[in-house]
Parts: sequence; C-alpha cells; structure tokens
Amino acid sequence: MIWEKGGIGMFKFYYDFNPACSCANDCNEYVMPSTVQVLDSEYVITVDLPAVKKEDIKVTLDEDLLTITAKRVKEDVDYYLDERYYGEMSRSFRLDDIREDGEFKATFVDGVLTVKVPKLTEAETKKIINIE
Repeated sequence: MIWEKGGIGMFKFYYDFNPACSCANDCNEYVMPSTVQVLDSEYVITVDLPAVKKEDIKVTLDEDLLTITAKRVKEDVDYYLDERYYGEMSRSFRLDDIREDGEFKATFVDGVLTVKVPKLTEAETKKIINIE
C-alpha cells in the first residue's frame, strides 16, 4: 500500500488488496496501522508494530518514497486463538519536498516505530520568477 499526498490537503490511498481486511490471516497483506503528521519542518510517520523486534525492521528512502518493512516471527507455541499476522509486511509513503541534507531519525519504543523525515519549508520551495 502506498500513501500519497494529493490535491490541497487531501490524501489518497492506493490498495492492491482487499481494503476491508486488516489482517493477513484472511488476506494477502497486513495493514500496518500508521499516522503521518506534516509539520513545517518535517514529516512524522508513526507505525504500530507490536511483537516485532527492532532488528526485524528496515526503513528505506528512495527519492520521495519512504518504505517501512518488518517481519513478525511466529513463536513455537500452541495458541487457543491467534489473530496476529506473521511474516513480512511493508508500507510505503510518498513524501514531497524532502530535505536531502537534513537529519533523518527513526526510533522504536514499546512496539511503536517513529520516523522523522526533514522537509523543505514553504519558503524554500517557493520560486520567485523575475520579470525582465
């Protein structure tokens, strides 16, 4: 699934699976619950990843596409009921005006991944055209 900013303050979501499904026990892909906050100087992306180890998470940025990939490993335990998704999961976010020379940060605390991506300010993206 790719999250993409579109229009003036509107967001579009693209699903390549059944959007009514929240768990891969019935579907092909698990939807990582996420929030995207757009601040003046940065994007703050928060993703819930309970029962995932820090070393099983990868965050990549390819031009304007931020991708978070994680893997939840199933324990060798017999459960009476098990509704968790196990295996690889991925979520991508298309972000405009990323500051290439800024400081990128990612933290993982209590099953919540927070990624901070610096962005250009409105003044830096605005182009003034001189009239000759």
